[in-house]
Amino acid sequence: MRSFEAKKLTTIKFGKHKNKTLSQVLFSDPDWFYWAIENEIFKNKSAYYDEAKELNYKSRRIRIPSKNDRPQFVRYVFSDNGFYEFYFSYHGNNFVLDMSVPYRQAYYYKLGYKNFIYCLKKYILKDENIRMTKERCEDFFNDNQNFELDLDCFFHPKM
Repeated sequence: MRSFEAKKLTTIKFGKHKNKTLSQVLFSDPDWFYWAIENEIFKNKSAYYDEAKELNYKSRRIRIPSKNDRPQFVRYVFSDNGFYEFYFSYHGNNFVLDMSVPYRQAYYYKLGYKNFIYCLKKYILKDENIRMTKERCEDFFNDNQNFELDLDCFFHPKM
């Protein structure tokens, strides 16, 4: 099982997300984060590379809460235009929530991610109206209890 230490995240010093942390970008513009991963934007930027690699790993392995002591699975619902929402059920084969799914289904589908983040806040954070401040974003990604970190045999994301 991988282990990650809680840490203060690096602030981006370039581009359209200047002055945000990568964890904030994952909640405000995940399309851009996965585009940057896919295009190796962080590869030659040592200040961001390890952090981006860790966040990429974690964001694809969000732990799904159990209900009534029974495991739940995630089901993704897609519209004609791409990703729309997700929900949990007792049947299925997706046992982690993967934030990269909308990006992989429909490139630059902002409405899909808006719905995805709404569902993530509602079902994982238990408050669909919560404002994702810098501190809340950092707290979420620094808490290893939010992730299934021993899934190397199932996932091989780029980086």
